[in-house]
Amino acid sequence: MNFVKCVAPVLDVSHNSYNYRRTLDYFGIDIVMVPGCDEVSGTLIKLVPALLNDPEWALIYADGFALVFVRNSEKNMAVIRANSVPRIDAFRTIYGLAMRASQTGHAARMVNWKLSAAFAFAGSGEYADALPLITDYLAKSPDDQFAVELKEKIERGRQ
Repeated sequence: MNFVKCVAPVLDVSHNSYNYRRTLDYFGIDIVMVPGCDEVSGTLIKLVPALLNDPEWALIYADGFALVFVRNSEKNMAVIRANSVPRIDAFRTIYGLAMRASQTGHAARMVNWKLSAAFAFAGSGEYADALPLITDYLAKSPDDQFAVELKEKIERGRQ
């Protein structure tokens, strides 16, 4: 099994892009370890939602700081069966990191952590809590297509 602690921003996880798949495939990466979000700014690492929503990857670890995904393949089935954790653990990790960042330093004056928290709330089905956060975030970053689509999902979920 190839292992890498990814520097996620290097991977292209732009809106509706599967370039991250090509990169991970090219280097034969089977395990990805990333923080739930940037612990200083609270910025959502877009590789995280991509992997959470990609059936080719399984979440096997979440501890409040890091998330570990393993490629969903036959050779990794024993690891997945023994270590699979519920997606809600990823959302709790993201939320915890975002909230810690929101209370310190420059992150407290930025809106980046709000996208992470909104994503975590939406993933947990807590749409009422997610909506004001994503609305505030989009007021400052209206061109973020990921956030626009997240808000649409949140609004659909509230109906």
